[in-house]
Formats: sequence, structure tokens, C-alpha cells
Amino acid sequence: MDDPEVSRQHAALEIYVDKVILIDLGSTNGTIVGDEQVKEVAIENQSEFSIGGSTLMLILTPTG
Repeated sequence: MDDPEVSRQHAALEIYVDKVILIDLGSTNGTIVGDEQVKEVAIENQSEFSIGGSTLMLILTPTG
């Protein structure tokens, strides 16, 4: 990402059959969901989260 506030390894998404987990990887600026800084949280389709100065949205699409 072209955002100087985002670390190379800022956050990760763990994707399972029935859930998606957003995990902060010890970033300096944190990972925000809603108004709260999180370390690990389950998120749903179309959930927004912020890393650095960027806001992202999780979009899940069915396969096959």
C-alpha cells in the first residue's frame, strides 16, 4: 500500500470456511475497527477497518 503509516507486516486476515479473523501484527499505528484499536477480531463481509491512514473493506465473493 502506498501509505507511509502502514507497516510492511501491519495486519493479517485469516480466512476460514465460516469466519474471517483480522489480526494486528504488532504495528506501530494499530488496526482500527469502528472506533476501537484491535489486536484480533472476527469481521464480516463488508466490514470496514483502518490501517495507517487507509480504510479498507472486506468483500467476500463465493467461489465455484
